Amino acid sequence: MKVVQVVIGLALVVFVLRDVFLTIIVARPTARTRWRVSIFLLRLGWPAWRRAALRRGHGWVRHAFMSVFGPLTLVTMLVLWLFFLVLGFGLALHGVKDQVSPVPGLGSAMYLAATSMLTVGFGDIVGTGGFARALTLLAAASGLAVVTMLISLLFTLVGAFQDREEVVVVLSTRAGRPASSVGLLETYGEQGMLDRLPDAFEQWEAWIARIRETHLAYPLLFWFLSSEANESWVASVGAVMDAAALVVAGVDGPTRGPATMVLTTGMRLIEDMHRQVAGHAHPRHTAPDLTREDFAQAWRRLEAAGLPLRDEEEAWSAFALLREAYVEPFSIMCAYWDITADPWMAPVPAPAAAA
Repeated sequence: MKVVQVVIGLALVVFVLRDVFLTIIVARPTARTRWRVSIFLLRLGWPAWRRAALRRGHGWVRHAFMSVFGPLTLVTMLVLWLFFLVLGFGLALHGVKDQVSPVPGLGSAMYLAATSMLTVGFGDIVGTGGFARALTLLAAASGLAVVTMLISLLFTLVGAFQDREEVVVVLSTRAGRPASSVGLLETYGEQGMLDRLPDAFEQWEAWIARIRETHLAYPLLFWFLSSEANESWVASVGAVMDAAALVVAGVDGPTRGPATMVLTTGMRLIEDMHRQVAGHAHPRHTAPDLTREDFAQAWRRLEAAGLPLRDEEEAWSAFALLREAYVEPFSIMCAYWDITADPWMAPVPAPAAAA
């Protein structure tokens, strides 16, 4: 028995199984470590993938290319997990090759590990000693466990993705594509739905909280981009937060309480998202400017839509202070995922031509 080779092989197996356990079962931010297959793929792969995408022009072509990264990373993660398990069990079996018949080389030992993990069991190479048989049984159990847990992870990711995107689609019908914070509030005012705005903010608060929980548990979700280039979930969060800041700063009535909760929850999400990209974002990116004149134009639109507004000058000061707390990290994230931030205001529709 080659003890060192067996120890190295089993250590590799333990490393992979630990990574699978932390990624799928534990699934908590505290479980992140530097030596994780998933974190390594995201940190190393995305910058290169993003550079390649930026050379593909603009619009849906670039977005479609970027959207492949998340699912491709998931598949690559499975392949690497299985490969390293095969390598680890192969090294261990080769270390006890005197307990295997016929006596295998390293390639044949890895073949035995692979057939055991995939439960194929051709029987052309078998373990004859107790330790070799235990290794093949452990390999079979590990292979089944990894594939089963990855399938459950896939269902979890798809469910979280669909839950996230459902709200994005609804927002697009009420605030435009891409969503506009002013357009969102304007729609509720013009359609006589201001009494439903507090409930809407409560729903958006719950949506942001679900995003924070699922995306911190499974960071790969951050790289599952929205289906449409102009309906990004990141930009939709920004539009909702801008709308909440406008309400807190300058709209009277019962909506201010729920809007305050949206801002609190949203800022926590943005802080967590910013930590995901810390040190990897574009260093030259700066937050877009918002002028006093922009705010004045928005204020006139909201007033025309029938919102109960407070003093404009006081509202501008309060809004600028609130927005300052999140706009810079938010814009950095938009640059990192190459997302066009939602416009501060949707364009004012041109008046219909006279008949």
